Amino acid sequence: DCQSMAPTMSCSGLGQAGLRRHSRVGFAALGAALLLLINAGRTFGMMRLRPKWQRRLVACAVTDAAGTDVGASFMQKKTDSIKLLKEVTGAGSPERILEALEAHSLDPRLGFGFTHASAALHGLAQYRERLTPQIVGSPTLKRLIQTTKALLKTGETHVNTLSVMMWSIAALRDVAPQVAQEVVPPLVQAALADTEWTAQGHLGRVIWATATLHEREPEMLRLLPVLIGSAEDRVPALNAHNVANILWSIATLREEAPELQALIPGLVARAKEVQGDFNRQHAGNIVWAADTLKKEASVLQQLVPAMARISCPDGVGLDEQRSTGAKTAAPRGGVGGGWGR
Repeated sequence: DCQSMAPTMSCSGLGQAGLRRHSRVGFAALGAALLLLINAGRTFGMMRLRPKWQRRLVACAVTDAAGTDVGASFMQKKTDSIKLLKEVTGAGSPERILEALEAHSLDPRLGFGFTHASAALHGLAQYRERLTPQIVGSPTLKRLIQTTKALLKTGETHVNTLSVMMWSIAALRDVAPQVAQEVVPPLVQAALADTEWTAQGHLGRVIWATATLHEREPEMLRLLPVLIGSAEDRVPALNAHNVANILWSIATLREEAPELQALIPGLVARAKEVQGDFNRQHAGNIVWAADTLKKEASVLQQLVPAMARISCPDGVGLDEQRSTGAKTAAPRGGVGGGWGR
């Protein structure tokens, strides 16, 4: 509670100007002392606070020259932050997303955070077929890209929103390639530095995004080794959409990331369990992957008869399906389409 942390000062004997002057000195000193204490605590292993919580703690001890109430200011930022997130996720069109961003400052100091940036890019990716040259080249999108890069460098990210952003950037690769070109380097660095992400990063989104972008942005391949350690344990919980996309991705990356093929036995077992949930595109992706990996992973052939029946109910020949296949997995944002899940 910021209010309870503020020191009590008496106005007795002080003019308003004097109070402001003493407040500036007193609060600044308290903030500096807190920061030193935090750093000392971290040095000796006594206190382990993430940087964003350090800044918030110090912010509670700082007031401006006019004596602005920090608690009220923080709550206003929180209210504006929630309002912007609702406007972005409920926009319904790329134009509305840009309007919402333009109506709010993209300044992180005023409450714009990584969640907002991820939600905005995800919304634009969902409406990528409606992005016009004016939207792609707009100053607002340019500011969003620059702000996203700045936020990634702060380390104030979240395991789910990192994975969502990867999917969004990959989905925007053809209509707005500048997003990937500018954001991928700091995004990869942020993900590799986040121990929660390396253990819990969304397998379907990340592996599909890497397979989709690896030729243009080979730096994405650095993400795969850190995910593989926990991937096998998470395969049994995958839904049909992610099973199909990961198998397609493994086939696509058969030369660049052959280590992913260790997941195939578990994916085959899971595919049999969720067989009734596959649609035609899913099944086509699996047939194509099985044909592409027939030398490396013959176990995939176990899935072909059932997948062929799903993907070719009208009698299209299996050979034709294998040759045309599903050369690109349908990009979709996570389980149930929810960007934050």
